Amino acid sequence: MATICKTRKQYKKSFRLQFRHPYYGWKQQLFDTLQEAEDQLATWNYIEMLQKTGQKFDHLLEKMGQIHTVGLILRKYEKSKLSSMKNKKTILRYKNVIKNIIEVYGENQPIKTLRTGTYSGFPGWSYYKHIMQTKGRVNRGINSDLNMAKIMFTYAFECDWIDHVVVKKVDMFTENEMEEVKFKEWKQDEIQALFTHTELSEYQKDLIHVYTMLGVRAGEILGKNKDCPDKTLQWEHVDFENSFLYISPKKVKGRRKIYMPPSVKVIFEKWQEYPMPLDFTYAKLHKDIISISKITGIKFTCHDLRRLHAQIVERHTGDMQKVATSIGDKSVDVAERHYAGVSMQTQKDIANDYANGLNSILSVS
Repeated sequence: MATICKTRKQYKKSFRLQFRHPYYGWKQQLFDTLQEAEDQLATWNYIEMLQKTGQKFDHLLEKMGQIHTVGLILRKYEKSKLSSMKNKKTILRYKNVIKNIIEVYGENQPIKTLRTGTYSGFPGWSYYKHIMQTKGRVNRGINSDLNMAKIMFTYAFECDWIDHVVVKKVDMFTENEMEEVKFKEWKQDEIQALFTHTELSEYQKDLIHVYTMLGVRAGEILGKNKDCPDKTLQWEHVDFENSFLYISPKKVKGRRKIYMPPSVKVIFEKWQEYPMPLDFTYAKLHKDIISISKITGIKFTCHDLRRLHAQIVERHTGDMQKVATSIGDKSVDVAERHYAGVSMQTQKDIANDYANGLNSILSVS
């Protein structure tokens, strides 16, 4: 039950009301007059009675500003954080997750019960995962949503908008629940055709060479990007004297220096007549890849050229750390699952190494 008591002399207000919030536990408020405290006391006692008898009381909490709802917190994040982001695609992705969460749980769902409540028989975030699966979403994509939700609610927690953790790692799908990642594995005849096909123009061959040699993401060396104009590659980012490129990688602020191989340097020197190294947008690049795909008869995307780089490095070295480094990825696990799995050639080399090692041991005796 809520109670009222007088405050000590050092407090500016004379009366303290202690009450049990239905979502946040014991709280207190200070008042100038006893009448104000008693009026609020009656309200909290009434809310406690409604809670005990299974009746609705959220509307009373909202009137008093004593409830944080899903819609309130997510809209607050949208205004304070998303408004300062520059990447339009990232903003759109966050907004889509916000929309999904609100559609699943409703604008007025109390934040406190988001992961602890039960919805249609599903506890907490399991309900969100269930609804997304019924819409055809894969587990990996749903986990991406939950990761973004975790970022948003952690931000709210650190800003003291809420006083509890809303999304935890245990709320997400485990690695064992993930779908197997399938990516294009380049065959030797495809690689030969890609680089030697007689019907490819000089520009098409140069384009393929630049992307496969550098192993970068498509957008990291484009000259035009309306979503992220600050990430485009301009001539000022090409150091011909020292053979460096200064690219702006995904999820990284600022630029990173990478090596520019001699063959790429030759192509960029040839392209200096244009305003920027790759003087076009991703849409134009996509059309070029489709044209090359039709000519060569090989079905692939621009990102598959990055995979080709990784797979050639893996087949030649058998070193997954080198693969990750070659494409600018910190995670060996990501490189192996998304770009270049352990090739049959590497497996054969390992088997031969074992056989040679065993033979050398047996020959001693």
